[in-house]
Amino acid sequence: MRKNQKQQFPLIAELNDLTNCLNQMGTKPLKLIANKVYREVKETKWDVPMWSFISNKGIIKDKKLLTNPEDTFQFSLANQHSKQDFHVHKKIFEIYVSYSKIEILYINKEKTKESLKIFRGILIVPPMLIHKIKLHGITFVFQVGAKGSKVHNDKKILKSSAYR
Repeated sequence: MRKNQKQQFPLIAELNDLTNCLNQMGTKPLKLIANKVYREVKETKWDVPMWSFISNKGIIKDKKLLTNPEDTFQFSLANQHSKQDFHVHKKIFEIYVSYSKIEILYINKEKTKESLKIFRGILIVPPMLIHKIKLHGITFVFQVGAKGSKVHNDKKILKSSAYR
């Protein structure tokens, strides 16, 4: 496909394949749509209809990624092994969708910790909310830029002991 040519076919991925890949990634989510391909984490361009990955003895050698150079939207898959530190997004909404439990620990406007959980459903985290998510199964994660903001490099991890 030429660089400026738009894809002319739908993209599909079997959940079983996605789950198998994700389970080999340790604590990292599996990005399916992001701003660009990072070869150092074994990503290559998703340029055929069916998503795929290649691994050898539990080591991922290749996984497909659809690039979104405008960087206003990112889509990932995560699970109970995917870990987060307390963090905040300046201009990004995070949307978590799962048939499994999702827990959020966040800092309220009084600067104290609060938590919520949902046993299956949707969690929407608005920009500027300091939070940490704990997942309990396969979860679809959407990140969307408010007013056309860029997703990449919007996240700030907070390491202070106040957030542990």
